[in-house]
Amino acid sequence: MGVKKLVPGNILITNLQNTQKKQEVILLCEHSDYGSFGLTINQPFDDSVLQGELEILKDLSLHPKVSFRCGGDVEPLQMMCVHETSQPKDYMLHIYQNVYLGGDILFLEEVLLREDCPELLIFFGYRAWIGGQLDNEAAEQRYLVLPSCHELLFNTPMENIYKTAASKLGRGFEFFSRIPKDLSLN
Repeated sequence: MGVKKLVPGNILITNLQNTQKKQEVILLCEHSDYGSFGLTINQPFDDSVLQGELEILKDLSLHPKVSFRCGGDVEPLQMMCVHETSQPKDYMLHIYQNVYLGGDILFLEEVLLREDCPELLIFFGYRAWIGGQLDNEAAEQRYLVLPSCHELLFNTPMENIYKTAASKLGRGFEFFSRIPKDLSLN
């Protein structure tokens, strides 16, 4: 696995041997002594939850570069956007390389009109840990950790993310890529 210290951009994969959680792959967005937060990148978002809250979301859902995801169970109506940019705004949180978290409705409207519109991952909700909690869970191998992976984040179909991430874990973890999403099929 090769990652010793957790940093933003790491990919966390739930270890189904050590947890009752479902197959989750999480992008770590922030990590410090005070706490951590991340976004689950392989769970679809049920937009019926919003029931017409934001009209722009209807337009966004039709755009080929936009994907909606359920980022986690904390503040499930909190909207966040992950994207690439070489010209970040001051309010954007740097995750890794040219990948940032942030963007308001005006940003989305502007970027969607560009010919070079980047992939936009729109998340509702997030995952959070108190200070030290995620380090402990990673040490106990509740989460298996990969370095940042652009291909996994932006170019892998959502339904294949867990399998693809698990296949990157290396020797001894090959079986993770073969575990069915519905564990009752095992």
